[in-house]
Amino acid sequence: MPVIGFLNGLGQNDRPSLPAGFRRGLGDAGYVDGRNVAIEHRFAENRLDRLPVLAADLVSRKVNVIAATGGGAPILAAMTATRNIPMCSRLPGTRSRWATSRASTGRAATSRA
Repeated sequence: MPVIGFLNGLGQNDRPSLPAGFRRGLGDAGYVDGRNVAIEHRFAENRLDRLPVLAADLVSRKVNVIAATGGGAPILAAMTATRNIPMCSRLPGTRSRWATSRASTGRAATSRA
């Protein structure tokens, strides 16, 4: 089963709609947590200095992709932790556009509506 690493700088209960919305979006695309995909959540609990350790933990668990959400700090932590695992992040100020990196092409970013 593919595993998605979900990385965020907030506390787990700060914005419960964020992981719920992420799961809902995956569901809309046919992916259901626990059925055909697993999600490993990592929250820094508003301590951004914890993000590199959390990102490294996701890498050590060999997730298939990292969804870095909540701004630049989680994105930077994920990009620093690995060059081999693809990463996606929501573009600031949007609800549905995600930027994705392609690990095999040197972190070139693409976007999807």
